[in-house]
Amino acid sequence: MAPQPDSRTLAWQVNLVISETRSSSHFLLDYGSRSGEFIHLMQNEHWAAKGIEPSDELRAKARRMFALSLLSDEQLTTLDELSYGVVTAWQSLSRNTDTIMLLRQFHKLLVENGSLFISLCPEDFSISEVEQMARQANFGIEKVLPVPVFGLTSFITNIRYRKHPEQAPLIAYHLKKADTLNFRIVYDH
Repeated sequence: MAPQPDSRTLAWQVNLVISETRSSSHFLLDYGSRSGEFIHLMQNEHWAAKGIEPSDELRAKARRMFALSLLSDEQLTTLDELSYGVVTAWQSLSRNTDTIMLLRQFHKLLVENGSLFISLCPEDFSISEVEQMARQANFGIEKVLPVPVFGLTSFITNIRYRKHPEQAPLIAYHLKKADTLNFRIVYDH
């Protein structure tokens, strides 16, 4: 299981979703919600956000901390198609999951101009592998962004990662349905 992001990373994720989303739908599904911090922050931004978390322990923690009723992993396929403007999966996809199947399910859930935001460790999935998986699930990659690091030398480090995102410890991808527009990968410089 991936570590819970710190408050600055969570704030960056919220800002990314808000600034990059072009859909008028403010319905959000967060896959791999952990204890619900991201969903809670998005609800504070007036989004109708719900989450899916496989861990019973973390679903209980989300209920205690934020009064959130997260769905179990099995409930993903029961959600209504074309219902979400945004789906997020922050460090929730791994080689142990059927990533293509999950991406295809996310595609079904998104409205026509919806966005999928995922973050992955480049040691687990290279940029070219993500591009190939996205294509197989009928997505196009709109942006590849290194997730910023915070700390004493973060300014210089983040500049380097923007130029070479494959060197960042974590990369965020903004994907759109490939059947709605033509896409090319955009590195955020």
